[in-house]
Amino acid sequence: DWGAIGGSIWISNNPKNNVSNIDPKTNTIVATIPVGKSPCAGLAVGFGSVWVPNCGDGSVWRLDLQTHQRVAAIMTGVADTEGGIAAGEGSVWMPSDKTGILSRIDPKTNQVVSKIKIASGSFTAVDGEGSIWVTSTKNNLVSRVDPKSEKVVASIPVGPSPCFLTVGLGSVWVLNQGDG
Repeated sequence: DWGAIGGSIWISNNPKNNVSNIDPKTNTIVATIPVGKSPCAGLAVGFGSVWVPNCGDGSVWRLDLQTHQRVAAIMTGVADTEGGIAAGEGSVWMPSDKTGILSRIDPKTNQVVSKIKIASGSFTAVDGEGSIWVTSTKNNLVSRVDPKSEKVVASIPVGPSPCFLTVGLGSVWVLNQGDG
């Protein structure tokens, strides 16, 4: 259901509770790794690992890119199945509660080191341009979080029901699902 690229291709399989690693040169599955219940809300690659949110138990699993072994299972909560996790700015960022919490995971300790208040109904986070960007589907906005101060430094109104976003070419690109 979800994919990420980091040296190879990673795909999650929600019904089977696993993640597959695919070699892009041979187009073959290198490994299939069991994860927590119901992987969802994207995958992120960073800090030598693939990070897997699991909606069934509210955990984020860290899998080593080389050994395919579980490094940690971190209880964060997952705000929504249709969300996204980000790795960058020295941390992993998981929208972890529908009421508006962005959990910051330290990859050195595999612990949630802070919970940042964001707009309610925020489900997807991405890293780019020195900030963490989070969509609030409920409030039709994108929040810009400064990773140093852990504060929302901008709340930008966008179209109806924004969900997925990406950062590139000096801009943040938002898919507003309410109007396409």
